[in-house]
Amino acid sequence: MRVALRAVAAATQAHAQGRAPAQAQARAQAQAATVALRDQSPEDMWNASRVADQVLSQPPFTLCHGQAHVQHMYVLPRGTAGWLGWQWCTRSSWAVDVAAAIGSALSVPERQTHLPGLLALYLDRLRVHGVVHVPGVDAAHRLVACAMARCLVDWLVEPPSKYGWSTWIANVARLATACDDMGTFDLLSKA
Repeated sequence: MRVALRAVAAATQAHAQGRAPAQAQARAQAQAATVALRDQSPEDMWNASRVADQVLSQPPFTLCHGQAHVQHMYVLPRGTAGWLGWQWCTRSSWAVDVAAAIGSALSVPERQTHLPGLLALYLDRLRVHGVVHVPGVDAAHRLVACAMARCLVDWLVEPPSKYGWSTWIANVARLATACDDMGTFDLLSKA
């Protein structure tokens, strides 16, 4: 994870000094990740991820994809959507997949605007499908905030070459910003 954080910082510095290709979006994303993670050491993030795992280990559980980020999603021509890569499938908190999907698929402004409505819709669909112990919106928001830390750490330990630098930094920036503006690290420090 230290290597990943150094890569974010180095990329930001290289872009700022004009030593890297002029990719304004990648530069902005690297800068956003650096700002969002400014007060977090690798140990802080690792510990937050471990605390998040403890928080998320409480029932109710569901079948989770395990890596439900946008790079594993597909949409067929008629609009049917689904997930690829089920090898990380596990029994876990629904919040893990919801955080990964929303955190990677939506831009920061889209997530900030639409997260409350998306959570309300998701919780409603759980009720419609017979789930008995559906959390309230506030509790669900806290669970998703906790899960964002786990998703961020998952991406920080992922080699950027696996999905490509631009995909990697976009996801790190989106998840780091989500952790920052959702108060994830503060929330987990009190858990």
